[in-house]
Amino acid sequence: MDWVIDPLWPWSTAMGMLGALPLLSVLVPLVIILAVAVGLPAIFPMLASRGSRIVVLLGAMILVALAMLWTALQGALGGGGLTMGFRAVGGLLFFALPALLVGITIWTYIGIPRATSSRIGIILFVRLLAMMLAFLVAFRPSLAIFDKQSVRSIIYLLLDSSESMTILDEADQTSRWDHLQQVLKDNDPLLKQLQLQDTEVKAFKFSSQLSDYLLENPGVPSGKTTDLGNALKGVIDRTVGQERFRGLLLFSDGADNGTSRQPALPLAQRLRDLSLNVHSFALGKPTTTAGQTDLALVSISTEPTPTIPLGGEISVKVGLNAPGFDNALVGVRLLLDGPRAMKF
Repeated sequence: MDWVIDPLWPWSTAMGMLGALPLLSVLVPLVIILAVAVGLPAIFPMLASRGSRIVVLLGAMILVALAMLWTALQGALGGGGLTMGFRAVGGLLFFALPALLVGITIWTYIGIPRATSSRIGIILFVRLLAMMLAFLVAFRPSLAIFDKQSVRSIIYLLLDSSESMTILDEADQTSRWDHLQQVLKDNDPLLKQLQLQDTEVKAFKFSSQLSDYLLENPGVPSGKTTDLGNALKGVIDRTVGQERFRGLLLFSDGADNGTSRQPALPLAQRLRDLSLNVHSFALGKPTTTAGQTDLALVSISTEPTPTIPLGGEISVKVGLNAPGFDNALVGVRLLLDGPRAMKF
């Protein structure tokens, strides 16, 4: 048995973002916010002039704003963009709520003749207790019992690692590959929750071949083709002996242009017959994809074969995958042992 915490959205994302930041990027802004929230109400009544109160108040607001801005920049520079930075600020404020509650309570009752320190303490205790109950609802703690003998289901993640995934056409001008890594990091709490629910998560990356994928070491997309058919065939080969599936999540930026001659649609239907449904997620902008061109050498053969008579003629047949070159007129050069033999 073990305690499991499953925060509600959006706090789950904010907590995950805070956990990915350096410790000082969280502690220093949090200490600043706590000091201002608790100290300002105590110092404010001691200031005699209105001008000094305004200066102190503006200084405190600027200090808190700089602290939150630092956390936002740390989250943004970590690869998540400004969206991830603001989510980190949300998580920071979540932890600062008790201090803010204390500061507001002191500010409200200080200076009131009948508001003794003991009465203010009782009010603080009740309010903090109510906030702790709200925190319990938001964090949803539970006691999990793990059954090692239970039959686990499987969910597959299939990630396109072809070279086109390096194109910078996602949000904030990030590459498709970096955007995909951020999506996986944002959903890491959900994947871990699935593992607690007797679901095994298996991740693979593919271009011309299928290989294991590790979130800690994703590598660089450098494949020359997007062989969807061969990737699906590899998943089918790995399902032997398995009976329970959650599904297959396919992340890719283009059509099947592989050279393995494995048809993707029939293989997807075969996976569906195995109760393993394929759910596809597109990456990149459609306008960018339509403008991309690519060439892949599929086959080359000569006639006659295996030998050519001295002075005889030779026919060369070349097979190419050429997405983006539909109805295009292009020049081709044939090289034989170095010198150019033909141009047409």
